[in-house]
Amino acid sequence: MNIQQKRFNDLNGNTQTPFYQHKFIYVDKNKSSNYGYFLNSVNNQNASDFWNTTQGKYLKNYMINYKKWNSDNDLSKLTYEAVLSYWRDYVSDIRNHLAVNESINNFKALNDLNISALKMNAKDMKTIRNKIENFVWKEINKDYIIQIYKNNKWQKLTDDDLNQLITNQQEQTKEIMLKIKALNTSMLLFGETNQFKVINNLNYDENKVIDLSKIKYQNQEYNFKDKKMIFLIIILWNILSKVLKLIN
Repeated sequence: MNIQQKRFNDLNGNTQTPFYQHKFIYVDKNKSSNYGYFLNSVNNQNASDFWNTTQGKYLKNYMINYKKWNSDNDLSKLTYEAVLSYWRDYVSDIRNHLAVNESINNFKALNDLNISALKMNAKDMKTIRNKIENFVWKEINKDYIIQIYKNNKWQKLTDDDLNQLITNQQEQTKEIMLKIKALNTSMLLFGETNQFKVINNLNYDENKVIDLSKIKYQNQEYNFKDKKMIFLIIILWNILSKVLKLIN
């Protein structure tokens, strides 16, 4: 659906380009399903959540600075028509110099963070929460929420959810799937991280874990001219053996 709004004049009497409104309707094959979130139904990398786009970040800044939105208001719950209405206000105020575009260059994209699994050996819920928070704080320390996937949707992580990770002799390994999402009103972050596992294992020994990224390797120089493939394999195996000795 494409609707063109009428041309209008700004405060200086200049004729401005009209707004164009586009609205897409997607009907899936399951006709009995209720109205849902578009991106949950369509797996397409070209489709993005509006608030994670450059335009969405500019509008979010405008709504926080000029419309007095705060963290108690969830931008993602606004309807398409409501977002469009705010967008018209935003464009109009920018054109008439009633608002100034704030820089968004300092935003940190959570989508760019590659978070690996978190492993632990914790016996109570408080310890589990502390380990998860310390793990997250290595990357970010404010303006985010931690979400868990349950009941076929992502929800805010609660202490009851963490009780699922408490192990016993019968169930020595338990795991949950989490992700970190920026608050919609954050002026520091946007987007969300990849999904990552939190694994609690009764037999996991954190003291025996070696972070290979912290090991400093020296450059190795060899002359492979006129050498057979077996020579290269032997050299590589010797280097790998030294690394394995550090681990064991």
